Amino acid sequence: FVHAELESPELLAMCLRNISGLGKGKKDSATLVDAKWIWTEPHSRRLKIDLEVEKEVDDMNAVLIRQRMVTEFVVQTKQCADCTKETV
Repeated sequence: FVHAELESPELLAMCLRNISGLGKGKKDSATLVDAKWIWTEPHSRRLKIDLEVEKEVDDMNAVLIRQRMVTEFVVQTKQCADCTKETV
């Protein structure tokens, strides 16, 4: 378990690691160009990230595609094993 404040850089990094298809130097993966938080109500338990990614699609002509997208995560609360034992 890791404690991270809402809309913090640590939480952003943790969310970005969970997005499949993003990778540095991996074949057939898109490269992250920009990522920023989109504000949501704190009680909504939703985290939205505005991403800009690019990918080379044609090796012969060096064609790059750059795209913006919004990714949404849902916060799920869960207690660690030690805290669960204390409540029982």
